[in-house]
Amino acid sequence: MKKILLLVVLTTLISANTFSQGPAPKKYAEPPVQDKDFYLGKARKNNTVAWILVGSGTAFLVGGLVLYNNNAYPSGVGLDELNTGPAILCMAVGGAAIVSSIPLFVAGSKNKKKAESLAVNFQGQKVPQLSGSSMALRYVPSLSLKINF
Repeated sequence: MKKILLLVVLTTLISANTFSQGPAPKKYAEPPVQDKDFYLGKARKNNTVAWILVGSGTAFLVGGLVLYNNNAYPSGVGLDELNTGPAILCMAVGGAAIVSSIPLFVAGSKNKKKAESLAVNFQGQKVPQLSGSSMALRYVPSLSLKINF
């Protein structure tokens, strides 16, 4: 009887700890603050990656052309098709890298335009005010927020 009771208690304790429900996860994650610095950072990262792709793609393309010219005519007479495979692969990889940089340049320019459109300015606005018996335009300090979609 004691063994059965001990077994039931141990089973209850183990199952309570292993099969219990954890804390409820958050339904929505906190969105990042998307201000001017956020979009400028994204634009810089996109442009940096795009320029790296253009540079490495150009290097692969030129390297593939040099390799093709060195291996295509080893004896100087005819075309040897067996040695041009790696050269063509280098040229294809270089061309693909150059072409894949175009969407990154476009995304970088869009992010830069978004950053420029989020402008907070402190400027004076001309406001008509009654001054004695006449209307006068006076500058009133104002804060403007410009958001373009």
